[in-house]
Amino acid sequence: YWNGVNWQTDFVQVSAGLASRGGQLTEWKYDNMPAPNDETSGRFVAWAWAFAPGRDFARPTIRQFQYDTTRPEVSFLVETKRQFVNAVHLLGHAADNVGAEKVTLVFRSLDTGQYWTPGPGFVNDPVEIEPELAPSGRWVYHWDMPVGKFTAMAIAQDGSGNESRPEFFDFEIVD
Repeated sequence: YWNGVNWQTDFVQVSAGLASRGGQLTEWKYDNMPAPNDETSGRFVAWAWAFAPGRDFARPTIRQFQYDTTRPEVSFLVETKRQFVNAVHLLGHAADNVGAEKVTLVFRSLDTGQYWTPGPGFVNDPVEIEPELAPSGRWVYHWDMPVGKFTAMAIAQDGSGNESRPEFFDFEIVD
């Protein structure tokens, strides 16, 4: 249990401050949360009771939230095949301690240095492509691409905004 200064094994109450007072709806806040780090990663539960002098406690409001500072991981799940005919077909996996939320891919031509994206084709600035991410963490990307040598960069992100280190995969598209 968080006592406002450090963690302890016994239950303790801490007081929150009123953020705004508004008739039926009063907002409160508690600013003295522990700093997120690897030791505080995980899910937390907060109970809030509203009370006024001479009245019974209202039913508690319970909210779950999480601190998460752990980077997700992303990988390409492809065999040694690094040459594709007319289209790229990449498989991958993203994992995180509380669940990966999305994967982004960026394709760069090793021939021209430009970035490739479906639709307009080659552009000068990186374009993020989000393949569909299954609940299992598996992702797939398949798209027709022009002939050339490319590198794909994948980055996973979790719900707390933590990003994986980039993972790279070089491949070639042939006729």
